[in-house]
Amino acid sequence: MMIHHSSENYDIAASRAARAARDKLNVLIERGRTRAAAVLDAVETQRPKDLLVTADELAFEPDEARAGEIVVVPDRDTPMPLHRHALGQVADKAGLPRTYLARLLDPEHRAFGPELLSHNLTRLFREGRAVSDSDDPSDTFLLRSLQLSTERNEVRGFVSSRFRRLDSRPIVAAFASACQRVGAVPVEGYALDTKIAIKAILTKIYEPIANEVMVFGMALENSDYGNGALQVSFFALRLACTNGMLLEKSLRKVHLGARLTGDVVWSARTLAAETEAVAGAVHDLVTRRLNDRHVAVLEDGIRRAHGEKIEPAKAQDFLKKHMLKSEAEAVVAAFNSPDVENMPAGQTRWRLAQAVSWIAGKTEDEERRLDLMRIAGNLVPVAEAA
Repeated sequence: MMIHHSSENYDIAASRAARAARDKLNVLIERGRTRAAAVLDAVETQRPKDLLVTADELAFEPDEARAGEIVVVPDRDTPMPLHRHALGQVADKAGLPRTYLARLLDPEHRAFGPELLSHNLTRLFREGRAVSDSDDPSDTFLLRSLQLSTERNEVRGFVSSRFRRLDSRPIVAAFASACQRVGAVPVEGYALDTKIAIKAILTKIYEPIANEVMVFGMALENSDYGNGALQVSFFALRLACTNGMLLEKSLRKVHLGARLTGDVVWSARTLAAETEAVAGAVHDLVTRRLNDRHVAVLEDGIRRAHGEKIEPAKAQDFLKKHMLKSEAEAVVAAFNSPDVENMPAGQTRWRLAQAVSWIAGKTEDEERRLDLMRIAGNLVPVAEAA
């Protein structure tokens, strides 16, 4: 809802608000070009290196260069620092709780924690107590690293030998090409350590609810390091406050395929063929679904969320299930506040979704921001479009 304080005819005020929304959209588009370019650059230049190793070739040691960190040493080779995401994957495969991991790496236990953790991980892997995949045990793992300097390759993904490698470059290029074809422009991009995301919107302004001025588009997410599957989702942005949310997953490809072998040439051919197929699917999905007919389905879901009152207990249960305690408390405070500019008025499911989206926009951790935007989108009932 947009607040109207004057005695001026509301239609005129709404028209001015629409013009203001258009100006805001132009600013977002201009900023989006820069952020999207950064993602494209990261995808082009940060190509992971792959190394297949068996469990008995692995050793883990405290990182001498970085206090409180761990390195992996494949077959007595050059130590490779483990990114915290990869270290979490190592712990999962060793069957160690991540709380145990965090405790040993806490600064309070730095005098012995990294050494104890390294010892335990080495023993667990070498004695065959780690698995590459819960459904298909194996002693072979794929280390995906990024070269940060001539002397340092950081392992950012420690995954199963069945991990389905997909080259992000042609997939992102296919997404960008399809968006250009339907007239969508980049509005946001994330180039994180272990994940990339890019969003593009149609430049048409929609109004699914009176005075709720919005734009719609699609978002692509992918991780070369096992930090989530390839996903293409609809994206909605409320222009009054630039709250954004991810709605309805349209394509989800889990990175699990045929087991890798030591035949690098064969693996490279397979990588190229599978990537080409997925890139084609992404291109077709965007060109076929990013249009008024499918946006109408999203608008209908927003109207239904706007018309549904939500009981406090039901809202609390949802937030408790999907969010951290501090995040849930912030959402409740926003939802119960008198603010009707950054969130629409009413004790509705739509206001709750916007409260989550509002908190997402204030979250500094970009990866968590994406998670919260997806949680916001889950509050909007979207029917499957034909």
